[in-house]
Amino acid sequence: MDRDPKLFWLITLGETAVNVSLVAAGPTVVIQASSRDLPWSENGEDVVTATDNAIAACSQQLGLTPDQEPDKAAFIISPFWVAGDGRIIDNKIKLIETICKQLRFKPMGFMPFDEAIVEEANSQDGIPASFVLAYVDSNQLIVSLTYLGKIKKRIRKLYSGHFDPVLLETSIIEMNVESALPPLINLCGQVDDLIGQAVKNYPWVGKKNIETFLHLPEVKVISKEDLTRLYARIIARQITPHGPAVTKETPAPSEEPTPVVSPSPVAETLVPEPAIGEVSLDDFGFTPVVDIPEAPSVPLPNPEPLPPPAESNVPLPAAYSEFVPEPEEPAIIPPPPKIPSVRLRPPKISFPSMSLPLWLYIIAGSAIFITLALHAVSTAAVDIYVTPYTFSQKATAIAATQNVTASSGSIFIPVEQKTVDVSVSDSLPATGKKTIGDKARGEIVIFNKQDKTQKITKGTVLVDNNLKFTLSTDVQIASSSSDLDKGVITLGQTRAMVEAADIGPEFNLPKDTALNFKDGAYSQLLAKVNTALAGGSKQDISAVSSDDRTKLESALTQKINEAVQARVQSDFGSLDLALPGTTVIKKNKVELNREVGEQADEVQGSATATISILIMSPDTKNHIIDELASRDPKYNEVNRTDASFNLLFTTKNSLDNQAEGDLTLSGSAPPTIDTSLLRQRIRLHPSKDAKSIIRQLIPRAYDVRLTVHSLSPLKVIDLLPALPQNIKITIHAG
Repeated sequence: MDRDPKLFWLITLGETAVNVSLVAAGPTVVIQASSRDLPWSENGEDVVTATDNAIAACSQQLGLTPDQEPDKAAFIISPFWVAGDGRIIDNKIKLIETICKQLRFKPMGFMPFDEAIVEEANSQDGIPASFVLAYVDSNQLIVSLTYLGKIKKRIRKLYSGHFDPVLLETSIIEMNVESALPPLINLCGQVDDLIGQAVKNYPWVGKKNIETFLHLPEVKVISKEDLTRLYARIIARQITPHGPAVTKETPAPSEEPTPVVSPSPVAETLVPEPAIGEVSLDDFGFTPVVDIPEAPSVPLPNPEPLPPPAESNVPLPAAYSEFVPEPEEPAIIPPPPKIPSVRLRPPKISFPSMSLPLWLYIIAGSAIFITLALHAVSTAAVDIYVTPYTFSQKATAIAATQNVTASSGSIFIPVEQKTVDVSVSDSLPATGKKTIGDKARGEIVIFNKQDKTQKITKGTVLVDNNLKFTLSTDVQIASSSSDLDKGVITLGQTRAMVEAADIGPEFNLPKDTALNFKDGAYSQLLAKVNTALAGGSKQDISAVSSDDRTKLESALTQKINEAVQARVQSDFGSLDLALPGTTVIKKNKVELNREVGEQADEVQGSATATISILIMSPDTKNHIIDELASRDPKYNEVNRTDASFNLLFTTKNSLDNQAEGDLTLSGSAPPTIDTSLLRQRIRLHPSKDAKSIIRQLIPRAYDVRLTVHSLSPLKVIDLLPALPQNIKITIHAG
């Protein structure tokens, strides 16, 4: 079986991987087989092996033999492989040269991937497209900024590890674009669901000192399959710009190189096909796909005929001279038929001559100039009242400080457990009373009338009327002695210390005051004050009562509760980011600085508590709002910057670091309105017409109030300003 002339290889060369698809061109472009991404390093042999393995995988899918495999190849490459002159840089062209030489391919042409995507976008709606294209590779990010169908800027960033949307934001900022960015991000390359969601949920607007998008951009992910189909359509469209191409037999190779006419990569290349094994890599213009091998013909010419191949002045690079095919007789391209030009001559209309004074022309011209000048500085205020979209969504959720697997349909909320300590103090005046004072002390002399020694123990009580005193130590009193000759009896005596039994000044006794032993066993003993008993005192003072303690503990309990609630409100954003029902409060014991009955003018106390609660970050909250709201198709039509949503978490089960419950989302958002386009559409229109245009462009607008501020005579018809920036548009939702 011969090769199918409609087939060609679509080879997508990345920085670290190659992907190959088998494409059938024709009225309908069909991708018959595709390989997976096969890695390669910066090595010619390595990339050939990877490409050959990818081709083998495609052929195996279809059961193609080597003779049935097509020998044409189109290359999709990085825009950073192309120099400013439109040619592939040296080290990259060598890779393609090696592929074509060793795999015996006839190169059809090349195209940077971002130009292919832009061309496809321009052809879809018939108007020039504007968007930010982000191509994510395994180790680099390529960002292309497209305005009105043309790529204005490109930037490339290398990274390691996982892709982070911050890298995309940084790249956009470094582009230093003065005008507003188009509110659309197209993601492609090695983009999985996690990367797609991360970019969609990234806070693109509302950041202080960082301005990228005026409104939250729409994020579209172009899958690898869609991207391959897109490349195939673009290449098929360029190699058959006027319909299916007609083929001709391949001439035998000659000894001289074949001249090549080198248009841009998006134009049709009108050169004969070289023999297999000899490829021209001077310029990659897309050659027509052949349909009928037996019937030679010439591809349709472009609107302006190209010069004959023999007259081409495009030199072939020396590096590829050994791969250029032998020269052959160029196909004779008949010139297109001339279309006779038609000149339309309008009939002459004669106007009657007017002879007016020059000053009248000057006045009229001045009046027109002044009117237009005044209107140029006029301003207008447009207030548009729109009916917002309303949202209401519910879902089960599980919040945890560590990753857990949520059940089907549930939402996992990553949270952190925040702990704070709260302390309060208070004091109350002491209301209790206490009598304090000192006991009187002094020395006494004890006399023993008996003829034997007496012992008295410590604490023995002596009295003076109703006043009681106690011995401070044990005392031994010598016996009495007598002298019968003289008739004298000498009493035994001993000094001892006594202390009053109670406080008070009444226990202060003068010297020689007689004291009696209360116990009758000491009737033979006498005592008197040897030195005055002094030091006795008494006074009433303030002290802590049990009632004081109870009142202070109650006051501290109330204050710690209030402090806890205030701390929760202040630290956790009025529970906006905290999950209600997950608050755990541990109160410690109330401490007082005085005990009951202790002397004090006031009693002081303190109380402490520990609060822990599960909270989510602002980014997590916004992500959950987006996830819930996106379940409603209307969410794609709203202005998310001005949206107002309330997210409520109702806890059902709660542990220290995990909680399960229900999420409820409610709120509203105004529709997305392109005010820049609206200003362009209503400028220089009377107010009545402008209102009609606004209602036509914004179906949810239920009221439009328009005020024109102008000194121009055109104010009579309420003509809006000519300059869009002089029109201020305010959107009111509700």
